[in-house]
Amino acid sequence: TPAAAPAITGPTTTRCTVEEGGKRRTFVVTLEPSNGGTASAAPTSAAPAVASSNGTQVFSVFAGQVEVVDILVNKGDTVTKSQIVAAVEAMKAKHNLKAPCDGKVTEIFVGIGDEVDSTQPIMIIS
Repeated sequence: TPAAAPAITGPTTTRCTVEEGGKRRTFVVTLEPSNGGTASAAPTSAAPAVASSNGTQVFSVFAGQVEVVDILVNKGDTVTKSQIVAAVEAMKAKHNLKAPCDGKVTEIFVGIGDEVDSTQPIMIIS
């Protein structure tokens, strides 16, 4: 039988690059400890964020182009950390993006159907 994986005591992030049909895509995977102390992949993840003087910018978790398929908040809405605020479609599946912090949505830069990558902010939470 295979050896058990070592227990992970904190979040662990890694990058995975996949090349298919001449296109290269890089994915960021974060494993977080479950109640038993071992990591498991979560179906949703906190959206990468960049804090600035205007608030916290929220980005897609995927490096390649993905389609915005849902925006679950409006400008002016109050959100809590880990609340699902948007969703993108990648690898033929819908992936929820969670708010990285508590705050108020002060800007939304995209609409449903827009193509984004990890360098384009989706919204700002202040």
